[in-house]
Amino acid sequence: MTGRTHAAVGIASAAALSLILNVKCSYVFFIGAAIGSLTPDIDLNNSTISKYLNKVIIAMSVILSIVLCVHLKPGIYNLQNHFISSGLFIISMASLISRLTGHRMFSHSLLGFGAFSYGIYILYRPIFAGFVVGYASHILIDLLNYQGEALVFPFKGSYSFRLCKAGGIMDKSMLVISIVVLITLMEKAKWSLQW
Repeated sequence: MTGRTHAAVGIASAAALSLILNVKCSYVFFIGAAIGSLTPDIDLNNSTISKYLNKVIIAMSVILSIVLCVHLKPGIYNLQNHFISSGLFIISMASLISRLTGHRMFSHSLLGFGAFSYGIYILYRPIFAGFVVGYASHILIDLLNYQGEALVFPFKGSYSFRLCKAGGIMDKSMLVISIVVLITLMEKAKWSLQW
């Protein structure tokens, strides 16, 4: 599936789930869903998320350095800075492993899903729920592709329903349907999104 389709399905899934569970949504929840829906393709050089990955890592490193310089005082242990750096470390390691193992391997596995989700949970909890929904939607709709996913990585085995290909008619149909569903849900719920 294309990045646009993954993002649309992820956001529509988050909207549907929030309506079903009667949960009040925020922009941060949907931003988390969008990020989560694109993250598994971090293992591709030409994916939507990979195009910005280096810039994001540089920006996060600069922000982390500033936070540590401002808040970390000699002799005082700051737990919040420890969590931020731990979350960044987990996400960085998961990204590196994803790149090294190749497409639809670590980042498309349950282990990768857990690692990235835990890193996000530690790093920035407000986007965690949306991130999980978006990531899960990515893995689920990629099961429809001809190319399988290593869901139980590092164990051998690839899973796929072999129904469609990225950029094909089913991909485009899912994009349109997701946008229509999202607009319909937004109108039905009369959401007033908040930060």
